[in-house]
Amino acid sequence: MQDRKEIERYLRQARSLCETNPERAKRFAEQALRLAGETQLEERANALNVLAICLLRLNENKLAIERLNEAKNLFERLGNRERLATALNNLGNARYALADFIEAQDYYEQSLKLRQELGDKRGQASCYNNLGNVYQTLADFASALKAHQESLRLRQELDLKAGIADSFNNLGNVYQSLSDYPEALKHYRESLKLSEELGDEERKFNALNNIGRAYHNAGACDQALSAYEACFDLLKGQENKSNISLLLNNLSDAHCAKGNYEKAKTLSEQSIRLAKEIGDKKLVAEAFTNLGNALAQLGEPEQAESCFQQSIALLELIEAKHSLCFAYLQLGKLYAKKVDADNDQTPRLAPND
Repeated sequence: MQDRKEIERYLRQARSLCETNPERAKRFAEQALRLAGETQLEERANALNVLAICLLRLNENKLAIERLNEAKNLFERLGNRERLATALNNLGNARYALADFIEAQDYYEQSLKLRQELGDKRGQASCYNNLGNVYQTLADFASALKAHQESLRLRQELDLKAGIADSFNNLGNVYQSLSDYPEALKHYRESLKLSEELGDEERKFNALNNIGRAYHNAGACDQALSAYEACFDLLKGQENKSNISLLLNNLSDAHCAKGNYEKAKTLSEQSIRLAKEIGDKKLVAEAFTNLGNALAQLGEPEQAESCFQQSIALLELIEAKHSLCFAYLQLGKLYAKKVDADNDQTPRLAPND
């Protein structure tokens, strides 16, 4: 009994830290797993599931899949269909992170089917939410809107205000993918309004950050910078290094677009330092990509190439295919610029009359 209480205490600590300090959360989950051993099957399965969520936050996706498969098998053995549905949903999240979108969709659909059989509307809303993200990534925007709208409907029916804020945010993401920035901003502002009512700092940050991205993509860099500065005000006094690193990287991108290349360089370097501290390889890699862009604009092609190569090595390691594609694109642009410069210097030969 004492072990069980201790396990639950460690898991509570892991859950509370997972968003803000996943490395520390992971250590608590691992301690819970050690205490559960091989005999306390339900506790072991729960610890594996929480540990996998921490690993997903750290982009250790393959290891997360191993832990989730063990958890799934244990929940099946225990006949715990509710927790099995959770494990299937998290397996979908892991596959999504690895850009295995069809497999992710399959896991989400399995989880949705179980939750429909159990009458779990809250769980169904989560599945529709995640399916909407898959459809968006696969550029099936009509299906994405339909899935997110169904998720929103269920959350409104259950009065799940935090979930409603998430649905508005994700609908904004779909409209942003469609380059419908006014509609995207409308939904992000709905998400922001609800988040402010809830006093939910994390969701307020996400909504403001996405408002900044929408303005940036619409070419309104000054409004983007204002939104990002509001994000900074929100983070004052917090220890959320993940969000600070993400924000520094977004600010770097916006300053680069405005031609403030030295500022962009400094911000990317700060983002890299913070992302390394929390062990977030994807954030480190994406900041290296932005640093490479700033250095390329500052006329430092060798250093820019080094940054792109470091980004690519990290992204290949964690199989973050979308970000990897973008990093290769930036490296290709750098090489193309070098070829153009070399061609400009090619001597012209006089024809022999």
